[in-house]
Amino acid sequence: MRTVFLSILCVCFSILSVTGQWSNDPALNAKIFGNNQPEYALPKIAADASGGFYISTFRATSAPKNFLVSLQRTDLNGNLLLPSGGVLVTDGPFRTWISDYKLISDADTCAIITYESMEEGPSASQVYAHRFSSTGQALWGSSGVKLTQSSLMKYSPNAILLAEREYIMAWSEYFIDTSKSLIAMHKVDADGSLPWEHPVVLINEDSTFQCPSLLSLHDGNFIVAWFRQVKTGAQIGQEFMRYIFAQKFDKAGYPLWPEPIQICNLDTLAYTIPREITILPMVDDGAGGFFIAWYDSRTDRMNPNVYIQYVDQEGQIKWKTNGIPAIE
Repeated sequence: MRTVFLSILCVCFSILSVTGQWSNDPALNAKIFGNNQPEYALPKIAADASGGFYISTFRATSAPKNFLVSLQRTDLNGNLLLPSGGVLVTDGPFRTWISDYKLISDADTCAIITYESMEEGPSASQVYAHRFSSTGQALWGSSGVKLTQSSLMKYSPNAILLAEREYIMAWSEYFIDTSKSLIAMHKVDADGSLPWEHPVVLINEDSTFQCPSLLSLHDGNFIVAWFRQVKTGAQIGQEFMRYIFAQKFDKAGYPLWPEPIQICNLDTLAYTIPREITILPMVDDGAGGFFIAWYDSRTDRMNPNVYIQYVDQEGQIKWKTNGIPAIE
């Protein structure tokens, strides 16, 4: 009788593990965060090494905190693996508005999340990174790793897994007095240490560098792509022009090409790219080069298209200048 009971119990658990939380009805979404909170914003998802997923989100709360950041994990079938509501990453404080942030996972089935907040006071934001174990333990401490020190405003930090347990973080820093911005990068090891003495900085006094995109390459190096923005005049309301650049770095943070390469030099690029579409997707070619895509409407402002370029390991543009259209 006991054997039969155990067999039935095993079958029940097997059925539960197969069905999981995901619904077969596309109109019925799985609830990851909820409890009738007033607002959730910027949800992110990252697959982990076990076949499950990490999911993060900002949640609105009362001033002066304004937002909290929470993290949840599911298995392959959508069953929640962390406590209901997830684990708290940070309770800020944040501004009344938030910039983008990044969530990734590594070979140890850990989650890495980087964001900017006002944790040191209202005078300047700083960029932080956290690493959480599969059980929700904060491996870099409750405060995470602080990546920045300056009094400049930071926004939209990004992150990639460089090796199995090495991470590159990049973000923008904004000069309020000149309306210019730079891009800075730092490397973080699995124990939360910073092997580079200082962040690597990309800057141009005559223009703005913004929206860094990152790509880890098979050869152990990485690519940074960004927008260079130049204003066409001094008067308010005059257009900005955006150009796309990229540089290849080794794991120590040293550039491998003599100068950054220009991916797109069209003067109409800034006007035709919506400001919210600032991601530059990239794919490793397996030989030290990469493919990069972007969005613009160079031929018709009402009908934008996606353009693609291929850059080899030496930084040579291999396809047509300013890329080829993804759809003819």
